[in-house]
Amino acid sequence: MCVQAIGRLVHLFSSVKFTEQYPRLMQNVLGFYRKNVDHLCVSETLNSVVLLAHQWNVAQLKVSMDAILKEVLNEVKNIYLIFYIKLSFVFIDSS
Repeated sequence: MCVQAIGRLVHLFSSVKFTEQYPRLMQNVLGFYRKNVDHLCVSETLNSVVLLAHQWNVAQLKVSMDAILKEVLNEVKNIYLIFYIKLSFVFIDSS
């Protein structure tokens, strides 16, 4: 629930305040991927933050894209591995 609130409330920041808080905000949002939180909500919040940073031309956005992509790709890999393991168990049980 907290993650969704961040995604919706981030638009209430002024441009100056958002730019000032952007590095801390990104670090916290990306940290939610490592916690037991619905990853769809985290991705929606990440989308809101990145879109707003792009609209307001936040200089740190380009610098933080490596960390963002690394975290998101790592999450995709983890989800794929979980799916693959579950699928393997289904085939083992059915034989």
